[in-house]
Amino acid sequence: MTRTTRAVIFYTFLALFLVVAPTVLLYTSGYRYNLRRGRIEQVGGLVLKSMPRDALVTLNGKTLGARTPTNLKLAPNEYEVEVRRDGYHSWTKTLLVESRATTFAEDIVLWKESVPVMLHALEGSPSYRTILSPDLRFAVLFAGKELSVFDLARGTEVQRATIDQSPDVITTSLSPALGSLLIKEKTANLPRWTVIRLENGERINLAS
Repeated sequence: MTRTTRAVIFYTFLALFLVVAPTVLLYTSGYRYNLRRGRIEQVGGLVLKSMPRDALVTLNGKTLGARTPTNLKLAPNEYEVEVRRDGYHSWTKTLLVESRATTFAEDIVLWKESVPVMLHALEGSPSYRTILSPDLRFAVLFAGKELSVFDLARGTEVQRATIDQSPDVITTSLSPALGSLLIKEKTANLPRWTVIRLENGERINLAS
């Protein structure tokens, strides 16, 4: 190989390096070329979490390989986001992704596709009320002295129980983070505490 040939090969690889290296560096640093705006911008993040998990994510009509929960790196723009799973109603919303910022959608609840079912006939009940968990997954229905816990994401009744007091004289605390419903019933003596596990309906009576 002649000196001229070696020089040509060397300068060819040098030129490729000078072109490719900045591109790779920008890409790994989170920069992308924004075709819509015609300039290089740093990407933003889009965090999606759904109940139930493992739902498909679609952006602007294009289905991605990503499933919830997911953290996407996207060019700054508005995106029509759809989260869907077989057997559930889809969730759709337009979300803005900004450069060097993260947009969060962590409270996505997919409702089961099922025929509405009457949970209880409340007519004639002496006292009734309903409470919902902050993430809208669980509902607790009091009808007289009967209590029912429903998993709205799955469309199932988790637990049905009878309480000694009517709903207007008890205190409840619903904690999805702990996966439990805490019930405080007023009695003639000491108050009575009961914990109901939301996932399986297990009932635990606590000492007063």
